[in-house]
Amino acid sequence: MERPRRPSGAAGWYVKRVVAAAGDPVPPWVAGDRPGRVPPGMLVLRGDHPRSEDSKQWGLCPADRMYGVVLLRLRTGDGRATT
Repeated sequence: MERPRRPSGAAGWYVKRVVAAAGDPVPPWVAGDRPGRVPPGMLVLRGDHPRSEDSKQWGLCPADRMYGVVLLRLRTGDGRATT
């Protein structure tokens, strides 16, 4: 797999949850011009933190900017999820 040319955003890579993909209804909270359904090649992203930047601010995101999939959420020794 070829690495993307540059990380997204000033802080580097983002980890976001895909909540809608091509053909799914676009949630009402998505910023910008919202078609009724997510168009091909686009995704709706959501961060886990309430103040997280995601499709609420960015709108629909190009699927080709996705680099990978999180398979396991890391946890601390006491069982709490890491941030």
